[in-house]
Amino acid sequence: MSADSTTNTENVRFSRAVRFVLAAIVLGLSYPNIHCALAIKALQDAFAIHPTKAVDLFLYQHQPWFFGSSILIPVAAIVSIFTPGAVRSLCGLAVLVLIVLLQLFFTWFALTGPIVDQMVQ
Repeated sequence: MSADSTTNTENVRFSRAVRFVLAAIVLGLSYPNIHCALAIKALQDAFAIHPTKAVDLFLYQHQPWFFGSSILIPVAAIVSIFTPGAVRSLCGLAVLVLIVLLQLFFTWFALTGPIVDQMVQ
């Protein structure tokens, strides 16, 4: 084996490992994201919380969309593991990590924001 083929083999293995790690991060963050997206409506109904902020109101009104996207994000991460283009797959997974973090932030904020507001008042 030449040095070039050994380097290429190592690069392919490294890119697969990085893709797997990024997909695992997306899948790991998707579980609480799905849980929070399901709990938005239940929390609103159980505690008769009336959202006051625009972000909360938007999230309460569009809960099915947030739940649907929280399901599609991990599916896209799994699919991107098996795509042939390593660079495209890595970029896609990095974008999915950012998207899942943003969505988790907003759904967590929708769950805790009104409760904190009621406790402060």
